[in-house]
Amino acid sequence: MPITRTIQFFTAALFTITATACAGLPDLRPEQVLDGVTQAESDRARALIDRAAELSGGRELLNQHDAFQAVFLDVWTNRFAKALFLEYDPNQRISVYSENPDVSNVRMTLVNGDRAGEVWGLEDNKVFIERDGAREFTDDVGTMLYIKNPAALVLIPLRLAWADKVAYTGSITHKGKNYETVFATWETFEPNETFDQWVLWFDPDTGYLAKAHLTVRETGGGPVKEGAIDFAHYKRFGDVVVPTKISALFSIDGSSLRTYNLESFEWIDAPREQASR
Repeated sequence: MPITRTIQFFTAALFTITATACAGLPDLRPEQVLDGVTQAESDRARALIDRAAELSGGRELLNQHDAFQAVFLDVWTNRFAKALFLEYDPNQRISVYSENPDVSNVRMTLVNGDRAGEVWGLEDNKVFIERDGAREFTDDVGTMLYIKNPAALVLIPLRLAWADKVAYTGSITHKGKNYETVFATWETFEPNETFDQWVLWFDPDTGYLAKAHLTVRETGGGPVKEGAIDFAHYKRFGDVVVPTKISALFSIDGSSLRTYNLESFEWIDAPREQASR
């Protein structure tokens, strides 16, 4: 399945409490994009995105493996966020199986806590929960984002490399650290209901993606329309390097709400109908 036609799946992003007060689609385009994107701005953005992807093993890894299996510890630390959104244990270990390059087929097993043994999943992008062997489908947006988040975000440096509308938007200093920023989306710079917008902060010293501010298209008309994420502690697992600490933030320069701590990652190269059993 060509990644270029399935990239929209991962833009569910991280379910945070960052919200917009205005109606309609949020628009993260900075002045540099609204004023028109030059070829030089596009080329510089592409260089930063491609560097991050190459450091992680190259964007083609998304097409070279059938699936991956990963284990995360999802830790919620903010009381307000837990009260609004928590759907399982605040220190929940999850085992995630996701087919590549899409995340429309995912199995997320709860390993510990009161709901241990439950499987939360996506079958052709339809949300289900399995309890005691019985599967129940639901259209709950919150559950969908719980399922898509870890599967999509762990490989985000590779996925963003497929964005075809990019623009360099300048440097920024935060807490004494300099970052290079890039605006990225797909097919059109205009806000739309198919593709999300991303404002990316790259660490110029390491080349890795450090932070992101993004729209959350898949919540539809819900209150959560934007998200902010911190990516840290990159580690190699075989042929791929991924962030092992992925935190949802109040804002791109704010404090953490919850953190995915990646404990293990491995590619699965086998017939999908066998690997998903």
